[in-house]
Amino acid sequence: MSASKHILPAALLTGAALFTGCFNDGSSVAGSDEGAQAPAAALTASATWSYIGSSGFLPAFTGITTSNSGFVLDSNYSPRPVGGYALKRIVNNTSTLIPGGLVDLDIMGNNEIWGTSDQGGVFRNATPINPGGGTWSQITTPDYYPKNGSDFRKIATGSNGSVFMLGKATVYGANGGGGHVIYQYSGSGTSSSSWTLIPGGLMDIDVDNNGDLLGVNSIGEVFKRTAAGVWSRLAYDAKWKKIACGNGKYYVLSGEARSGGYTIYKWDGAFFVNTNSAQGMKEIQVDAGGGLWGANDLNLLYRYIP
Repeated sequence: MSASKHILPAALLTGAALFTGCFNDGSSVAGSDEGAQAPAAALTASATWSYIGSSGFLPAFTGITTSNSGFVLDSNYSPRPVGGYALKRIVNNTSTLIPGGLVDLDIMGNNEIWGTSDQGGVFRNATPINPGGGTWSQITTPDYYPKNGSDFRKIATGSNGSVFMLGKATVYGANGGGGHVIYQYSGSGTSSSSWTLIPGGLMDIDVDNNGDLLGVNSIGEVFKRTAAGVWSRLAYDAKWKKIACGNGKYYVLSGEARSGGYTIYKWDGAFFVNTNSAQGMKEIQVDAGGGLWGANDLNLLYRYIP
C-alpha cells in the first residue's frame, strides 16, 4: 500500500443500506440506519468548567482519573526535546516535566502513556508517575508506511489495554464519508507485525474503557466498534469533527464556534445533545472515570464539573 488516497467500493462507509456489511474483514454491522440527530428540544444540558492549568500547552491533552491531574504536551517549552513537544504532568495546577518528546499521546486508566514521536515509531511509558518520569520503550510502527511519527495522525488507548491509531493514508466511500486508515495493536510485541489494519477510515478516534472504538468520519458520522469487532453508526451531523469517550461517556466537538473554541455535544443514549456550555473548547478528552477535560483556543486547560 502507498500513502496516497484510496477510493473504496461504493458500499463502504455510505449511508443507510449501503453501509450494511461495509467492513469486509468478517466483522458484522449493527444499527445501519440513517443515524440520529439531536432534536432542538433536547438541547437542555448545562456545563461548568474548572480551570486546572496554565497557558502554553498543545491541545493534545489527556486527563487521568485523579482530580485536577493530567498530562499535556507543552508547545512553549524550550529547548524543544527530541521527538516532539515537552511532556508534562499537571497535579493541582503544578506541572512536572517528564523526559521525552511526543507529537501525540493518550493515557490508559493505569496512567500508562502511549505516544508517537516525530523521530519515528510509537513509544510506551508504563510508569510516568514514578520518580524520574518512568522509562520509555519503542513499539515499531506498521510496515505499510515510512517510520515517521508524522505519518500517524492519532493514537488512542482504552483501560482494557486496547490501542488504536490512525495512519496517513486515506480511504473514502461513495458518499464522501471516510478518513485515515485504522490500525489496532495486537496487545504484545514491538515489531511492525504487531499492528493489524482495520478496513474503514475515520478522521478522529478514541477508545472507551472496555475497548470499544469510537470515531467520527469526514462527513460527521459517528461510529462505534465493539471489542468484538461489531460496527454500528450511532448518529451523524456534518458539524461534528472530533470525539472523546471514557467510562461509557461519549462527547463530540463540533465545528460551531463558541467563546474559547467549539461547541460540545454529549451522548444521552439516543442522541448527541448540546451541552450548552458557555465556554467552547478546541480539544476534549475523557478520563477513565468519565470526567471531561478540555483545552480552549488559548491552550488554557479545564476540567468539566457536571
